[in-house]
Amino acid sequence: MERYIKGNWRAGWAIDLHTVACTKNDDGSYNTTRSNIGELVYRLKYKQDKNTINSISQVVANFFRSRRIFSYIDVILPVPPSKQRNLQPVPTIALEAGRIVNKKVDTNYIKKFRSTSEIKEMKDPNERAKALA
Repeated sequence: MERYIKGNWRAGWAIDLHTVACTKNDDGSYNTTRSNIGELVYRLKYKQDKNTINSISQVVANFFRSRRIFSYIDVILPVPPSKQRNLQPVPTIALEAGRIVNKKVDTNYIKKFRSTSEIKEMKDPNERAKALA
């Protein structure tokens, strides 16, 4: 269910949605339905399930190969995290996907210069845009 993402770049895609549906239960908890890739990412990011790395990276690698632009890509540049974790999902997946497709990965090229809140916690669109800028 890939989606093209418009922005200040030549091309961008989301491989799939993370959350398909989410409803609040009477007890205040949530019942969340995730896409297949969303569930794998959730298990990696929040459960530290390293067994998901290869499956996620294989999906990312297949996606890379399906793009006409793939042959023009010299290096994969993962976005730095906004929150410190023992296992950082984005660079971990980038490194494994890069290995699978035989592309260099530079985890140090993009630097984060200031601390920001997690984007997912920001409800105000203007606040989100400011943080992303």
